[in-house]
Amino acid sequence: MVSTHVWILVKVSILVAGVSVIGARAGQNGPESFASIISHGAICDGNGANAEADTAAAEAIAAAGQDIYLPSNNYCIFKRPIALHRPGQRIFGDGPAASKILVYDVFGANGRNGFDEGVLNLEAPGQAVRGISMSFRQPAEPKRRSDLVTYQPAIRARQPATDLADLLIAGATTCIDMGGNSNAGNSHLTKIDTGCFDYGIRLDGSLDTVSIQDHHSYPFQMTGAQAAVFGRAQNIAIDLGRVDDYAIQGGLCLGQTCLNLFNGAQGGAFGTVTGYDFDGAAIGINMTTPNASLVGAALTFSSGSDSQHAIIQSAGRLVISGSSFFAIATTALDTFTGGLQSITGSEWNVGRYDAAVIIANCLGESNAPAVNGLSATSCRITLSGNTVERDPSIRFQHPWLDSLNAEVVIATGNSVTATSQGGPFIKIANDTPGNRVIGNSSPGWTNYVANIAMPNQLTPLPVGGIGGIYNSN
Repeated sequence: MVSTHVWILVKVSILVAGVSVIGARAGQNGPESFASIISHGAICDGNGANAEADTAAAEAIAAAGQDIYLPSNNYCIFKRPIALHRPGQRIFGDGPAASKILVYDVFGANGRNGFDEGVLNLEAPGQAVRGISMSFRQPAEPKRRSDLVTYQPAIRARQPATDLADLLIAGATTCIDMGGNSNAGNSHLTKIDTGCFDYGIRLDGSLDTVSIQDHHSYPFQMTGAQAAVFGRAQNIAIDLGRVDDYAIQGGLCLGQTCLNLFNGAQGGAFGTVTGYDFDGAAIGINMTTPNASLVGAALTFSSGSDSQHAIIQSAGRLVISGSSFFAIATTALDTFTGGLQSITGSEWNVGRYDAAVIIANCLGESNAPAVNGLSATSCRITLSGNTVERDPSIRFQHPWLDSLNAEVVIATGNSVTATSQGGPFIKIANDTPGNRVIGNSSPGWTNYVANIAMPNQLTPLPVGGIGGIYNSN
């Protein structure tokens, strides 16, 4: 990306309805004052010549330990990043539709202090940013990611008990940076919309619970060309390194990689995801580290092209229940190559399309460390109690579950809703100890065991074997 210098344009006003520009709120340790930057000498007329006055006003409020209030209707330009130092200090506004920060790339060389610093910097525990929007100017017609302007993070917060709420951030490189081996545990992120080109929310090094509620990541305030660059797999909505117990509740991710679990400086993440919509994602969930664990429920995955995947897992522990998978393309919804995966009680609507759960190139991770107290089992997948909708008029070339070389397959109580004339439903790599393919209802569909040495030789279930059990299918 193109590196550049920024000044920051903030939309503010002089009065708060019903209160003066300098007021008080009840803090944990007694009253704490807040002030509008207008009351501290900011001009806020959108003129770059007055940027120093605007910036100095915000810095003076921050240095005095007061909260910075950003109401609406005037424009202020900041030349330098703004930092909060007192525990519990806030930057707040009247809501993202009213209190707006605009970040431009055209104001000169005074706006950058390095990429380890954000536009807004929270440098003490218990600080907050609430009720504002931040919009970053980008080229209108980028052809590739390198055409974009590279900005500092919109918000940098690497302290415990951070409170981020009612925010809208668009066009930045990274929206919210809580990584860098920081202990941002016991933090709450609520009602946040992100539309950034590298990361929406990035967490790493958190040693306590981080809650993310009602998060939406999608290409808003963007041209068609910008949205095309946004909607690619290298753009990540939520990026999780070391997080000791994340809780993601509600929200939507459109395009891009929605949830990426990687091995951070101190390990991986474990936690829960509920009620989240992975809508047409390049990758819904990408799990690449044996130190990661995710338990999900009431999730919705949809795939609209061959380049979109609900799940790609090569390591770690993934447990999903009561969820929905929907495909209108021929790609595999779930590609599993290592770790432990269990999907139960879910609906798979693959209609006329040859979508499947694919287990391929399963190298295993038998030497992997324990995942949050549980041993990481090499290439073990469980599919139980799932309902699969397939078009009976189509003779599918690939089964719903296609195991090429998994160590253990447990498939029990799954059913397909329509009768077929011989299309495949379950195929397992070969007859290995530990396999359990039992009680699957697939009238007219065929279930197979394949020989790895001779993959074209398929033996219908049930079969006698060296340890696998295949009954009542």
